[in-house]
Amino acid sequence: MWNNNLVGTLPAELGNLVNLQSLVLDNNQLEGSIPAALGEIQSLQFLRLDDNRLIGTIPTTIADGSFQVLNLENPPYIANAIPDRAITLNDEVEIDLSGNFADLNSDSISYSVEGLPEGLNLDPDTGIITGETSNIMSGSIVIVNYTSAI
Repeated sequence: MWNNNLVGTLPAELGNLVNLQSLVLDNNQLEGSIPAALGEIQSLQFLRLDDNRLIGTIPTTIADGSFQVLNLENPPYIANAIPDRAITLNDEVEIDLSGNFADLNSDSISYSVEGLPEGLNLDPDTGIITGETSNIMSGSIVIVNYTSAI
């Protein structure tokens, strides 16, 4: 059922399919976490859940499993909302964005921004914005982009 624009979450009840040998749900729009029950299916040999919107951690029942094919690569996600922050002219700024994003596979995340006020810089590897605000416009909007560095 790959590439079918499936939406929703993976139900834990999938673990009741004790004779399931292959579960291929990649390239859909599935959200939420991966049920640990999937790793308890002894007959399951092929598990492909990549390119969805899955979050959280990979259950140990799956990470420690012996699959012929296991692909769980999903894009990074926002783990904690980035709070609004008021900054005034000539403020020294240090904002660490790294705690706001996570990756299911614990891949490194790289960062980029759009609309960052003059005088501020983003380290693409650490996700830390630093600098001194020298030109701030009221109501400035900064867009943070993040990608997995696989």
